[in-house]
Amino acid sequence: MSLSTTVVMHTGPADKEASVIPTAPAAKLDEQSLDDYSPGTTVMLVEDYGPIRESLRLFLEHVVGVTTVRETGYGRDAIELAERIQPDVIITDGHLPDVSGVEVVRNISRLSPASRMLFISAADDQFSSAYEAGADVCMLKDSNLFDAVRQLLPELVAAARPATANR
Repeated sequence: MSLSTTVVMHTGPADKEASVIPTAPAAKLDEQSLDDYSPGTTVMLVEDYGPIRESLRLFLEHVVGVTTVRETGYGRDAIELAERIQPDVIITDGHLPDVSGVEVVRNISRLSPASRMLFISAADDQFSSAYEAGADVCMLKDSNLFDAVRQLLPELVAAARPATANR
């Protein structure tokens, strides 16, 4: 895999088990103050289906050990938020209610070029377009999604550390 932008993560113990329970959808846009951020990795989740978004957030925080997770279910909000916070990693769904995930990737690639992007979808019909738009990794939303995310994030981190240190 060829990577051209950055990620920094703090990972937790690999043997830690997840207890992921889907809950009600989060608010339209997480309005957490930038002052509340702890140092470390910032991952942004862009997923319109609340239970999947919540499960991914809990997994990233409690199993992978990511220190800061931001989330939204809307593409336009994701583009605006990514420009403001310049997240290390963005995990975006291909199908969003307001704009396509490919458009999200294309815009964020331009506005937050250091962000690594994982494009997730229930079908692989948009993968070629997502790669052309700037996605680093495309993967299916299936039973292997959490394992794949857990395996891919350290690889992205290793490739990105030199660039993030100068941010």
